[in-house]
Amino acid sequence: LQFLYLIDITSTHPHNTMPVTTEIDTARDVFVAQRGTSSNDDNASRAQQITALRYALYNASKLVYPTEYPLPPAGDGSAIFKAADEAGEGIVTYKEMSKYIGRNQSTLKIKLQEGFEEFNDQFSIEDLRDMDAATFMGIWQAAAKVRDMSADEKKAHVEAYKAGKAAKAAEAQAKKDAEAAARAAELAAVREQKEAEKKADQ
Repeated sequence: LQFLYLIDITSTHPHNTMPVTTEIDTARDVFVAQRGTSSNDDNASRAQQITALRYALYNASKLVYPTEYPLPPAGDGSAIFKAADEAGEGIVTYKEMSKYIGRNQSTLKIKLQEGFEEFNDQFSIEDLRDMDAATFMGIWQAAAKVRDMSADEKKAHVEAYKAGKAAKAAEAQAKKDAEAAARAAELAAVREQKEAEKKADQ
């Protein structure tokens, strides 16, 4: 609570909460704008300032503000790619990105919301292909568009994606089953032929 001195006590009166809510909004804007280029200590200090302002407002007026935080900006994906590109080569494999996503799943889910599943499905731990920043950013930005859709658009998009995903999975399984059946039939035919040849020899 070391940042409480920043608050004008008169502005926390129950009938005069607007100045304090404005201070909270301003503090949050500064935090969001500078967190990517600031040290962990500076980010922690700014986050603490926001908490202090919110506590002061609640203690004075019993008002919780904001009641719901807006989503963090999704960004263009360049920072995510840079973090995954630990060697700084400008290239990562789909496998490496899949591992990075697995380690940071909670944060990425918050950023992409309903678009995360579609995004995550683009990567596989078995995929050794190389990918550059532009390719990744295209995948990221396509997924980020989903979270900005209206509620009805999101629902329709997600349902359509899941239906398509289920159809592809069913198709792949049917193909796998057909191949297994063909192999089994082939083996059975070979066994029958051998048995027939064996009987003929007798």
